[in-house]
Amino acid sequence: MPGADVGNFSHTVPYYVVQDSSMKGPVYTVPHAGAPLQPGVADLAPQQAAQAKPWRTWSLFAVIFFAIYAVLGALLWRRYRSFSGDGPPQWLWDAVLQAGDGDHGTMDRGTEGTKQREMMESIFAGTHVRGYPAGHPLHGEHWLMRLSDSRVFSKIEGQFGPVDLGKNAQLLRMTLEQQGFRHRTFFHGTQNPFVPSILTGGFLFSEGGYGTGIYVAKTYAHAQCYAFGALQSVMELEAYWKPDNESRYVKHVHHNSLLNDVYMVSDPLLIIPTVVHKCGPDIYENQCIR
Repeated sequence: MPGADVGNFSHTVPYYVVQDSSMKGPVYTVPHAGAPLQPGVADLAPQQAAQAKPWRTWSLFAVIFFAIYAVLGALLWRRYRSFSGDGPPQWLWDAVLQAGDGDHGTMDRGTEGTKQREMMESIFAGTHVRGYPAGHPLHGEHWLMRLSDSRVFSKIEGQFGPVDLGKNAQLLRMTLEQQGFRHRTFFHGTQNPFVPSILTGGFLFSEGGYGTGIYVAKTYAHAQCYAFGALQSVMELEAYWKPDNESRYVKHVHHNSLLNDVYMVSDPLLIIPTVVHKCGPDIYENQCIR
């Protein structure tokens, strides 16, 4: 073949391998007479590329699979970590999932003498105003009647300052945040004797003109109206709710007042106390605005 080199000929191999004499051109195969055409190096390249495609596809699938596996593993590990060590226990996680659902569990958490109420007291046990010892929940209607007497509560000094949460109450706040709850600041006026009981047992439900729940005000000035006197207590609170259905957890009620800032919290699990304030000693500092 003019201008070409012929090599690798053998009687046992029925074809020639031919390449341009410059050694830069492509490689061709020239068969003997009657011999089948055999592919040269250039002919093999497309076949090799075609054979490589399945392997590339499987490699891509493998990468995607391991990436998904890694993400799921990280999520499971985070979940495991949240329930181990200092993370929230499963029973608390489940309770928060049911918060504000309006069933008997919610009602029982705000009612004395129920199993759910015992759980509430175990959550808030050890919570206290900084600098004061933790109290204990008060039980029975006679306590309410006795402590509501102005001759009694006016003589009991209050505990004022920031609130230190007990361990389980800290875990409750963590669980609410992990489950996507948000919070706003509200205020609740009360009498001094009830503060330690509320801190260590959580809020009880009250029957109001707008339903059963825990009534709070958006402003400090309005909350003072329910402290019933100078030097009594106004509790600053975090009330938790979910953006997808806020009114299920914290609902505004149309109150016949100038401020119209009264809200009702549907579940005591949704309230975290943060500070206990002291009402002013006289009419000038104790500005009750309804």
